Amino acid sequence: MEQKIENIQILADSAFEAENYELAYNYYNRLLEQDLENSENWLKKGYCAANLSKFDRMLDKEVLMSIKTAKNLSSFDEEKTTKIANEISTIIFDKIVESAKYIQSEIDNEFNAINILPGTLHGV
Repeated sequence: MEQKIENIQILADSAFEAENYELAYNYYNRLLEQDLENSENWLKKGYCAANLSKFDRMLDKEVLMSIKTAKNLSSFDEEKTTKIANEISTIIFDKIVESAKYIQSEIDNEFNAINILPGTLHGV
């Protein structure tokens, strides 16, 4: 059983490093089922959730819960706390920008699909 957990840890960390956040997220969940006290796995699960967030599926509550649990279990120093906060904020900001671009693209597509007759106010 212990060897199996070690193997899952290797797979989780490898997927995380390869930025395969969905696979890593699933592995970290499996690891946390076995050990709820592992702060590093909670932290990486939070990073995965942040990276998996999309316009129609923001995982902000899960990110916060995972990061808070990791911090409570490990008592990060101020430098590490600031680093984590900055990294998560950057990921979430990028997701917000990605969402705004998606919305703008959908608006542009819808507007361009409207049949505008010449000589109308929109045609001018």
